[in-house]
Amino acid sequence: MAKRELDKNFNRTLIEVGSELTMRNITDLINRARFASAQAEGIMGSDNKAAALFDELQIGGLLSMTDVDWLIEDLDFLKLRNVRNILELYKLRNQLLVEKVIEERETEEIPQPAPPGANLSVVKQPIPAVTPGKVTAVIQTPPEPIPATPGKVNDRKHKIFISFSFKDEEKASGIKDRIEEHLGPGSCWICTSELRRGCDIDKGIAEAIDKATVLVCLVSDNYTASPDCEKEGQLAHQQRKEFLPILLESVKWPLTKRNGEAHPMRMAFAQLIYIPLYEDKEGGGSEQCERIIRALEEMLA
Repeated sequence: MAKRELDKNFNRTLIEVGSELTMRNITDLINRARFASAQAEGIMGSDNKAAALFDELQIGGLLSMTDVDWLIEDLDFLKLRNVRNILELYKLRNQLLVEKVIEERETEEIPQPAPPGANLSVVKQPIPAVTPGKVTAVIQTPPEPIPATPGKVNDRKHKIFISFSFKDEEKASGIKDRIEEHLGPGSCWICTSELRRGCDIDKGIAEAIDKATVLVCLVSDNYTASPDCEKEGQLAHQQRKEFLPILLESVKWPLTKRNGEAHPMRMAFAQLIYIPLYEDKEGGGSEQCERIIRALEEMLA
């Protein structure tokens, strides 16, 4: 099962990278002198150069992390940010899959052998005495089931991932509080400044997105300029999560950066209905906030 998921992760990455790389990009990568001349000739002579490039990097059906790391360095040098982000997400998914396998093995129950001299014979239960002419029924009453406690908190715990620029942290914290007033404490996962200190943020974010149902995106010029927000959006999009864009300020739509460049999530966001929270008076009005709560309740239903 684990090998199948790892292979699926590799094949997905191959398709995504192949759709982004042009022949010029591949030529530039090869010219970075990471390949022997025979390997370079084989890649350039292939009909599918992206697949051939990965075949040269492939080890046992997977990309080694060393290969991924130097490829990311080269993509940084060539300013191919979209492809670099794809490989960063590949690394995160692989790390989570490997840790999942380890966790399953650690929690797996292994039957213990019986100690030497243990009595393995079947113990027969005594049969109750029966009065002649009278049938005695032995009834074992099962314990009554414990009714489930109704409530939204457990059902919706961390089902909402809030993606935002750390420059908008104060606004994000206020929106989280407003959502949890209606949907229950703990329904939102948010990466605060305190959480960032002394922990593996990339791993924590990847796990939180994996558990979430909805990605709430707090869109602003700060958001569109944030590489971290790009990675969160792409990872959630690959996992087919629900998206709810909330505009903290007026931005060009479909999603565009302040400098006029198209945002990597532009096509994914183009079909979504956003909520212009900035239209509420002082950001704390009622109309747009009510729309946010209604939308989230429908997505989590």
